Amino acid sequence: MITTRILDKVLHIGVNNDIGSAFVIDYNKENFIITAKHVIDSLDFENSDLINIKIFNNEKWIECSCSVYIHDNPEIDIAVLKLSQKSFYLPDIIIGMNNLVLGTEVYFLGFPYGMLMDSSGISQSNGYPIPFVKKGIISAIISKYDVTSIYLDAHNNTGFSGGPVINFIGSSPQIIGVNVSYIKHDNELTYEEQDDDGKLYEEKMEYHENSGIMEVQGINHVFEILEQNNF
Repeated sequence: MITTRILDKVLHIGVNNDIGSAFVIDYNKENFIITAKHVIDSLDFENSDLINIKIFNNEKWIECSCSVYIHDNPEIDIAVLKLSQKSFYLPDIIIGMNNLVLGTEVYFLGFPYGMLMDSSGISQSNGYPIPFVKKGIISAIISKYDVTSIYLDAHNNTGFSGGPVINFIGSSPQIIGVNVSYIKHDNELTYEEQDDDGKLYEEKMEYHENSGIMEVQGINHVFEILEQNNF
């Protein structure tokens, strides 16, 4: 069961016209917001720059300034954001990649298409919205180009990017990674059109489908970013 120990960590964030999900961790007694790097890609920034983001709270967007930290490896689609002061109460939770077994059920949380749940009757601290919860299973774990990717049999949606993915060790939840994408299956549709003379001709349209294979980048890369920046 997903309890407030997890729900209280998940944030709905916005950058310019882009929206996504994020979550908060404690590291060396400091708060950090974790999201997918592509959620903030509309900003022009370099490592350790100060940027502005929006966090949805009490039914409105709140502007926040934070420092942004990214990985030395450009293939790591993770950003670590640090607010100027510690702002979140965080219940204890395991953060790691223990007990990753193929076929294990995992859960991912976030705000698909910017949708917000009616939080009436659900305890949520400090006015932050309740995230959606979806489920999948671990299909593969692949390390390539120094990137650890956990692939899930799960149907990901726009807006979940940057949200946490968790498994359970016994009854204890563990954040194992960051939701970054899904594998696209490219298709081509052929259809007929008619020209001004009434002659039929073929047109083709390319489109892609959600393959149902979701990519999660390992939480170990968050710790690498923090260590690279001496936190």
